[in-house]
Amino acid sequence: MPANVLFVAPYYGANILQCLDALASMSDVRLGIITHESEANLPERYRGRVVGHYQVRDCLDAEQLTAAGKAFQAGWGRVDRLIGFLEQMQIPLAVARDRLGIPGMGEAVARNFREKNRMKARLREAGLPVAKQTLPSGIDDWRLARRTSSGTGSTAYVYGRPSDAAARLVATLTAVPLTSEALAVALPDQHTIGPATCGVLAGATASACYVPLSGGSLMVTGTPDLDALAALAGRLYDGLR
Repeated sequence: MPANVLFVAPYYGANILQCLDALASMSDVRLGIITHESEANLPERYRGRVVGHYQVRDCLDAEQLTAAGKAFQAGWGRVDRLIGFLEQMQIPLAVARDRLGIPGMGEAVARNFREKNRMKARLREAGLPVAKQTLPSGIDDWRLARRTSSGTGSTAYVYGRPSDAAARLVATLTAVPLTSEALAVALPDQHTIGPATCGVLAGATASACYVPLSGGSLMVTGTPDLDALAALAGRLYDGLR
């Protein structure tokens, strides 16, 4: 009995076509694709080998991947594998596998690979040495001016801009994440922007963005407007090492 395999191919680029060539060469595979491309754009050499097609608007959207998988399950009776090689696709693919009951890497494991702080936490729990977290010395035109540590285990990174002496950005890494209740008190008017929860600090005029980490948190406060501050918080989060 052939294996029913769905391959997620956003576009027909050279690397994706190389993967399709390998899958299409397997006689024991019934191959379907999920793609941004219309069925008419399928390269001629795959016609007859790709026996299922489902077009989506966004291959990084787990909801759309799940809907595509359900359509194939309804038509084929089962799907044995749901695969795709793009790094950014691994979490939505894993979410879709979990929802569809398809074997393979699930969401929890995918996040362990894709989310740096979660990966470090898992390695630390396994007894492996992990480097302490630190923030970059610069981001865009912001430059690290000084770093201070407290007795509670938090570290504050103060950034300035050479072009604007009044500009200030403070990024604080803490060892303990805020509870949802404490965050609601600190940021009573909250907005979710990317990975961050942002707002104006209670009793102050400064804005702040909060990002939870595995085993701590990142709080960024400063003079930029909320959207710019959220973008900087996201960049700092991504740059944690």
